[in-house]
Amino acid sequence: MTVSWWQQINFFYFITTSLLVVIILLSVLLYFKYKQVQWVKSQLTEAIDAKAKSQLVLETRVAERTHSLQESSMTLSLRSKQLEKSLTALAIKNEELKRLDKLKDEFIATVSHELRTPLTAIRGSIGLIAQEVIKPNSVAYKNLVNTAQDSSERLAKLINDLLDLQKFAAGTFSLDCTKFDLYELAKQSIYTLQPYAARYAVKLIFNTLNDKPIFVYADNFRIQQVMDNLVSNAIKFSPEQSEVRVDLLITADKVTFKVTDFGIGIPNKFKANLFQNFYQVDSSNSRAKEGTGLGLAICKKIIENHQGEIGFESESDQGSQFWFKLPLAT
Repeated sequence: MTVSWWQQINFFYFITTSLLVVIILLSVLLYFKYKQVQWVKSQLTEAIDAKAKSQLVLETRVAERTHSLQESSMTLSLRSKQLEKSLTALAIKNEELKRLDKLKDEFIATVSHELRTPLTAIRGSIGLIAQEVIKPNSVAYKNLVNTAQDSSERLAKLINDLLDLQKFAAGTFSLDCTKFDLYELAKQSIYTLQPYAARYAVKLIFNTLNDKPIFVYADNFRIQQVMDNLVSNAIKFSPEQSEVRVDLLITADKVTFKVTDFGIGIPNKFKANLFQNFYQVDSSNSRAKEGTGLGLAICKKIIENHQGEIGFESESDQGSQFWFKLPLAT
C-alpha cells in the first residue's frame, strides 16, 4: 500500500511533536531535579554552616571554661600555698610559744630559787642575831653579818636585772653618756672583784699594753655593769687555782675589753642562744652555779645601745673568751 505524502507529513509531525513533548517533559523533570539538588545542597550548606557555628560556639565555650578552670586552678594553687605558708608560720609560732612557755616556767623556777636562797640566808642570819644566839663582835657574828650583806646584794642584783629587762621590753631604757677613761674603769672593776675571785680561789689578772687613758663616750655605770658581769661569770665558771685574764686592747678606732677563763667552756649546742633572756647552759634547779640567765642578755642590750659589739669564743672543757668593743672617743 502506498503512503501518501500527507500521511508522511502527519507521521513526521507526530514524531516531531512527540519528541518535543518528551524533550519538554525531560527538561521540566531535569529542572525540578536541579531545583531539588539545589535545595538539598542549600540544606546541606545550611546544616554545615549551622554545625560549624555550633562547633565554634562549643569550642569558644570550651576555651572559656578551660581558661576559667586554669584561673581557678591557679587561684586554688595560690591559696593552697598561702595556706601552707600560714600553717608553717603557725607551726613556727606554736613552737616559739612552747619555747617561751618553757622559758617562762624555767624563769619562774629560777627566780623563785634565786629569791629563796638569799632570803633564807638573810632570815637565818638576822634571826640568829635577833635571838642573841651569837655574841656581838665575835667571828661568827661577823660571818652572819657578811652573809646577810652578801645575800642582800645578790637580791638587789636580781631585782635590778628584772627592772632592766622590763625597761628593754617597754622601750624606756636610756643611757647617761659621758666621756671617761675606760682604763681606769676597768682597773676599778678588777679591784672590786678581787674578793669575789678569792672566794672561788681564782687568780684575777689585768693585762694592758699601756697605762695611758683610753677615752670612750658611754654610760659609765652601764659599762661597769657589763664588765662586772663578764668577769664574775668567768670567775664563777673557772676551776679553783686557775686564772682569769682581763685584756684591754686598742685596734684602729675601737677598744676591746676581753675576759679569758680556762673553765668548763660552752658546748656548741648552747652557743646560739647564749645571749637570750633567761637562757642558761644549765637551767635546772639543781645547777651548781647561781644566776637567772639574764646577765648576758642585758650585757648585749647595753653594748648594742652604745653602737658597740659583743661576742665570745669558746670550746667545751677548754675555757671561753668574752669580749665587747666600743668606739674610741674623738
